[in-house]
Amino acid sequence: MNVPKWQSVPDAAREGWRQAFAVPRAGVDVRGPCPVCGVDALHRYYQVGSPLPATAEGAFVARGALWEWCSSCRSYEHASALVPSWWQADLAVVERGLTALPEVLEKLVAARSPRPAKVDVVELWLSDVGADELLARFVLGADGKVLTVAKTAHHRKVADATVARVPGPDGMWLTRDDGRRFLELLASNLRGSHLVATKIREMDTEEAMSLEAFSAMPG
Repeated sequence: MNVPKWQSVPDAAREGWRQAFAVPRAGVDVRGPCPVCGVDALHRYYQVGSPLPATAEGAFVARGALWEWCSSCRSYEHASALVPSWWQADLAVVERGLTALPEVLEKLVAARSPRPAKVDVVELWLSDVGADELLARFVLGADGKVLTVAKTAHHRKVADATVARVPGPDGMWLTRDDGRRFLELLASNLRGSHLVATKIREMDTEEAMSLEAFSAMPG
């Protein structure tokens, strides 16, 4: 098997690359397809250097270095960077072995045990006096669209009618084709007296696609 050489991100894909890595997410894995090859194989790693002065802390906590790369096509970016406060390393890296190429990091990623696939989910709960019922889950699919998961066709119909569209910040209506933005606005806008949408949370794909096991409505 021929492994492609490491390559800089092509100019035509730079804007998509920037957007793909713009969402804060602790750990090395970055959700979403690579803007260069389309494979869901993006990763990032921050090397934490000198801490920022206490007066400057906030969104960033230190100066350091950043690697962004795709395990599939081996496109990558490497640069000096400020380390964001949300960063948490989940790889045991001997950093003295790092170079501008993310080869060492990629070997560590490839050697990990397989992890269950994760998806972003907003749950829709029917809240009534003395009882809560999970009506449906809205799951962000691999194609960027939102799927409805419900126990019955009736539950699915009610859920879909409730969130047929949600108001965007510019007055435009969003549909489930708008993916994560749809989930974000759904979570922040649907707080009715009986129907309540939870915040976005991450779930194993198998769990998200089944409503057989659930307990109380999340706080």
